[in-house]
Amino acid sequence: MLLLVVVSEITHSQDADQSDASDSRKAKPVRFVPPSDMVEFKTVETAGTEEFHRLKVPRLQASQEKVLGIPIKNVSGQSLTVSNINLGCGCMTAISKKLEIDSGETTMLYLRVTPKEVGRFAERMTISFENASSATCVIESVVHSAFEITPNTMVLVPGREKGSELSITSEFAHTGFQVRSMDPRLTVKFDRQKKDGTHVYRCWLGKDTDKDKSLDEFVAPINIEYLKRSYEYKLQVKNAFAVKVQPSIVFANRDKQNSEVAKFHVLIGCWTGRDDLICRVAEPKNRIDLQEIERKPLGESSIFEQVSFALEGDLENIDDVTINWFRDNQIVGTCNVFLDSQSEVAIAQIREKRRERNRQLIEQGNAESLQPAE
Repeated sequence: MLLLVVVSEITHSQDADQSDASDSRKAKPVRFVPPSDMVEFKTVETAGTEEFHRLKVPRLQASQEKVLGIPIKNVSGQSLTVSNINLGCGCMTAISKKLEIDSGETTMLYLRVTPKEVGRFAERMTISFENASSATCVIESVVHSAFEITPNTMVLVPGREKGSELSITSEFAHTGFQVRSMDPRLTVKFDRQKKDGTHVYRCWLGKDTDKDKSLDEFVAPINIEYLKRSYEYKLQVKNAFAVKVQPSIVFANRDKQNSEVAKFHVLIGCWTGRDDLICRVAEPKNRIDLQEIERKPLGESSIFEQVSFALEGDLENIDDVTINWFRDNQIVGTCNVFLDSQSEVAIAQIREKRRERNRQLIEQGNAESLQPAE
């Protein structure tokens, strides 16, 4: 955030070599003219003692400058000299000069506030005097987003152009703003405007969005442009047809009573059409069969369910098998099942997957979530 403090009068400096110039060429005091939408507080009275004042602003807008005016009245019996105006954050800058406030007089301080973060706003300003105790003011407000987008998450069907509705409301009654998706996989198109001023858009996944691999979830930046100023919001998008199998590498437990049986379980995630999935062993070796044993939902709100399987057949000379999930004769999910818990191939693949995930986390700035590669 940027917070600038400007006293009521600022004098331009001149070069010392021009001190003998005529009065008409000397710099004259320039009075700061506040904008018409300035927020002016009630007078802050200071008696030259240690004081604390809370100043509340109805609301602020993120990334939008607002000028605040604070009348400072000297109610002490002596003249007060401002020696410093200290702001409580390195992102704030104060512009001021020494200021004399005579007893009984009032001087206006102007604040330029440009908050960046949405939410509660509370910033401290301390006015120090040469010949008296300091006065502390805390500016309090709530910073609103310029626009409100709902919902934050949507599940879409690839190629269905009617799509889902995205509602955008201006917290400050902005009109004539432009909205676009910054991700080529997501299309956003204006649909209509409601009576309350809410703009409704249609969102859909492009026909080329790959629906046949892992669960396709991505964050699509939504850009809103108003009066040459850009605002960016994030929309979580999920592919309704995609399937995710976790883990992609799993170790089967051999049955101690029957060497021709090995069991394993995986998590199957699918937003829609889970019952349409068909599971098969890829390129069966030695007539290995795959049997589904049990399904356990992971909760009403979860898209995942735990599915237990059994491999049956001649497993003595087999190290691993690949399991594929099909929909409409297309592979939509896969995992590798290893029969040897010490398989060097499996361990190497797991390490590489962790390294790749760690690389992605670093790129996303989530280093605290890193997992050991070994």
